[in-house]
Amino acid sequence: TTFAITSFNQGISNTFLISYGTASMVVELMTIAINYCFKEKIGITTIASAILNGYLVDMFLLLVPTISLSLIYLPFGAIIMGTGFYFMTVSGMGNSSSNGLMNVFQKLTGKSVGLIRTTEDISFMALGFLLGGTVNIGTLILTFGFGYLLNFIYRLFKFDPTKVQHQYLGGGKMKLPQMDVMNFLKHKTKVYELTIEQ
Repeated sequence: TTFAITSFNQGISNTFLISYGTASMVVELMTIAINYCFKEKIGITTIASAILNGYLVDMFLLLVPTISLSLIYLPFGAIIMGTGFYFMTVSGMGNSSSNGLMNVFQKLTGKSVGLIRTTEDISFMALGFLLGGTVNIGTLILTFGFGYLLNFIYRLFKFDPTKVQHQYLGGGKMKLPQMDVMNFLKHKTKVYELTIEQ
């Protein structure tokens, strides 16, 4: 079972003879560049997702060795991923590149999350198929159903992703938490001294 974007990444991997993880990172970074052109903010989550996604998929594919097992995992994985998208977006730390692209088109068209996501997934699936990526029954189910599942989850939480004010990198809008290392070390030293005295 593969998501539409996974099929596209496989096609890129096969065409340019690079690993899946590298292909995924390249596609994510290119999508981030497109999002940035449409003034979609780039946050920590955006960058982390771009770097880690492909390599995490490589690892988890080893845990799903058969088609029968993957079909059993399909509904649970889709629900977990959709809920994860909600929490990632509501955190305000930036969207994944695909969610950012979805938000771009939603703002441009005013259409529902479900319709935008499904159209996006169909496009990735078609391109992936043309490039030699895997398209199976799971891909079709996720392509035509995941967008509406995501729409349902957003409605369940009464959430509008276009209204989230994300913190983003650059422009002084994001302040990362800082740790006073010297005070931390002084505190640990005092605790250590008291322990010795006792």
